[in-house]
Amino acid sequence: MIARTAPPWRTTASRGSLSVLLLVVACVAVLAVIGTANGAPNRVQRPADRQAEIVADGYLLDQLNIAAAGPHAADGDRSSQVEALLQSMTGELVPGSYETILVGPRKEDSFPVAVYSYWEDSSFSGAGDDPYYGRACRIYSVGDEAVTAKSVNCPASVRELPIGVTLTSEGWLFS
Repeated sequence: MIARTAPPWRTTASRGSLSVLLLVVACVAVLAVIGTANGAPNRVQRPADRQAEIVADGYLLDQLNIAAAGPHAADGDRSSQVEALLQSMTGELVPGSYETILVGPRKEDSFPVAVYSYWEDSSFSGAGDDPYYGRACRIYSVGDEAVTAKSVNCPASVRELPIGVTLTSEGWLFS
């Protein structure tokens, strides 16, 4: 007489393993749905990104406010003064630095700008990591009192490197 054994899916041990497996698959599915709903994750912020932010929110914003308050500001054309400064700076290195500024098309009194910061880190090994660019994207708006900066995520049309890049109005969220 042959002893009958239960199929593997009916034993208590296999039911426990099956339950754990189903739980893991369900968790992975939930995490995948949540990740998809939240969109693509932001890039990891690197030191060069922070340097680009400092230039965008400090040096460049100061220069734009000086231009807006310049001698022709009384004529009521503050935006044209800001636009002229941005156009003269686009594609050029900020004096005494490794930052490059690129300007997109004007929309009323707002200007999309990408600031790139060249970075080479040699703090640990002395040999340095591969050089790279950080970036910060801003929309500068010319108001009655001052020029303001709004930090925005760089649209997909703004590439990682400032080489051969022309900013377009594609993907910028003006408000």
